[in-house]
Amino acid sequence: DSQDTEVTMAGGGDAGKSNASSRYTIKKTLGKGAMGVVSLATDNVLERDVAIKELHASLSHDTDLMHRFRREAKVLAKMAHPGVVQIFDFVEDGDAVWIVMEFVKGMELADYLKERGPLSVKEAAPLGIQLAEALAYTHSLDIIHRDFKPANVLLSETGALKIMDFGLAKLVQSAQHTMAGTILGTPSYMSPEQAEGKTADARSDIYALGIVLYKMVTGKVPFTGDLASVLAQHISKPPVPLRQINPSIPESFDELILSMLEKKPAKRVQDMADEAESLRAYEEYASGQTVVSDRATVEGESELDEFLDKRQDMDREFEERFKKVLTVMFTDLKGSTTIAEKEGDLSSRILIKDHNKIVSTNIRDNNG
Repeated sequence: DSQDTEVTMAGGGDAGKSNASSRYTIKKTLGKGAMGVVSLATDNVLERDVAIKELHASLSHDTDLMHRFRREAKVLAKMAHPGVVQIFDFVEDGDAVWIVMEFVKGMELADYLKERGPLSVKEAAPLGIQLAEALAYTHSLDIIHRDFKPANVLLSETGALKIMDFGLAKLVQSAQHTMAGTILGTPSYMSPEQAEGKTADARSDIYALGIVLYKMVTGKVPFTGDLASVLAQHISKPPVPLRQINPSIPESFDELILSMLEKKPAKRVQDMADEAESLRAYEEYASGQTVVSDRATVEGESELDEFLDKRQDMDREFEERFKKVLTVMFTDLKGSTTIAEKEGDLSSRILIKDHNKIVSTNIRDNNG
């Protein structure tokens, strides 16, 4: 029901109970999870929509747990980044504990990926950059997510990604004895060290982001099965290379994601900001224009050096055939993708740069 209704936020927002905080009017339930109920509400003071997560009573009844969470909530409330859902308030009303957050109009990244299916690398790279930059920011504040996954990312109507539920996985882990049967974290996105019961750190989030990017471009997570099987695979089984699932994925991108999925944290890139830079460099490559001559085409199996050796012949051909009038409608380097994958990003860019120079010079010399 989307009608505005004055209800209490205790007990999952049941109508008819007294509400100590008259500041918020709950409008409807948005979702329910292991940690609590999320509702859309109106802040009656600031006159804006907010999202309210009410923690399960099994969490709020643990006095020691709530003492630790109050301290953590103060840290979380200081986060201010466009890629992180902002926390506005932390409210306790009797047995009810509410986290008042920014309301993001959109959908979970998990639902978006389910609807869209596998994304191209060109589509996935900008999304990965947004996520890596947001996590790099939180890591700079010594805030680790610990349960990073598409269901904890909101995709706004403007295309912006916002990460939510920082710190709540740690809260649930602390309350393990009060929540029998609850899986701590999400197995499909859990790092090997977490699967072994070790302490998570920033590199655990790097691993989880690698899983998210893996799913973005292949449509699946690398490890599946029952809980025990998935945890064991995270610890000891190498993931299937992305190109075995989708051969169109460039080898360089495959290597980047697999480097994020190293079993030992020390072998991964140690800083999320470095991952953002790696993805940014690839985004520039993925979205770059491939410019080629339509007279001197190069088959994909040709060696790069062989093509570069033909530059003088190309110059002479342009000079002889286009002295008076030169019109270039468009150019295309046949087999350029194969060349890029075989020779690497740097060599392919040199190839494209050299060709552009040849074409531009001859157009200028022939008054084109």
